[in-house]
Amino acid sequence: MKFQKIVTGFLLSVSFICGIVMLFFGIKETTELGIKMKGYVETEGYLSDYAVYSADDDGTTYRLVYTYTVSGTEYTVSTDYGTGMLPPMNTAHKIMYDPADPAKAVVAGGSSNAMLMFGGVMFTAVPVVIFLGILVITGRLDISGFDFLGFIIGIVLIAVSYIVIYIISGSLSLVKAFEHMGFLTAIPAMLIAAGAFVVIKTVFLGIKERSKREVLR
Repeated sequence: MKFQKIVTGFLLSVSFICGIVMLFFGIKETTELGIKMKGYVETEGYLSDYAVYSADDDGTTYRLVYTYTVSGTEYTVSTDYGTGMLPPMNTAHKIMYDPADPAKAVVAGGSSNAMLMFGGVMFTAVPVVIFLGILVITGRLDISGFDFLGFIIGIVLIAVSYIVIYIISGSLSLVKAFEHMGFLTAIPAMLIAAGAFVVIKTVFLGIKERSKREVLR
């Protein structure tokens, strides 16, 4: 039993550390990219092509290529990560380009940095939730009257869903996500709704429980 606890603690710690490292580099490189993109102008690009990013026994992923026009001249830019989901051709996506050199551009949301942050959130949040759950179950953390675990899970569901939407569509809009994912947009939409419901429910019940205690006093 003691060995099992040690192994569990070790795995949770490794996962948490990996998550922190991924978040650090994701945020660091996103910040550096933001500095580099200072002064970039927004335009709309359209999916015009794709190239194989990687192919193995687990499947094929693709680098999406977008075409955008500046002053009558067409340019192309591609994502720097692979995706197994191919949006319909001509799907619109936000592009940021350098007005001094329109050939320099970035696909908004479509970066490996965003993927790093997504992984960081997952690897960090999951062990935290599990650790808090263990503390509650063993009675070492008293959160009577407030479902703290449920609250954390709700926040994580909302955050992860929006990160996925942003990575895919370059926007936090569910409408934009629908253009890329079609009816699959229902998955993150339902997760956001579920997360919001859990958060509201835990806060409401927490306030209700606190009011009861004050009345009893």
